[in-house]
Amino acid sequence: MNQSSREPTTRLLTQLVLSLLRDVLIPFVYTFIVGPLSTCIQSREVNQLLSYPIRWPIIILQNLIPLRASRVIDGTDCDGCCRPVHSRA
Repeated sequence: MNQSSREPTTRLLTQLVLSLLRDVLIPFVYTFIVGPLSTCIQSREVNQLLSYPIRWPIIILQNLIPLRASRVIDGTDCDGCCRPVHSRA
């Protein structure tokens, strides 16, 4: 194999490793810096703003699937808003 055929693979693997490191290291470093600082910050709004870079997946999931959705589906928290479905035998 000549040198030119191995270069794209090596460069691609290097980019992949650097991308994975960046995607993992930046959130961890941010968490280690902001986590201890959040206990010293008295403002609830500032704490909430500082949590967005780490909690964005949770925030999106909470908006897509509300917590009450699972309880309404299984009928435990219906409040009379839905009728039971009877199967026809």
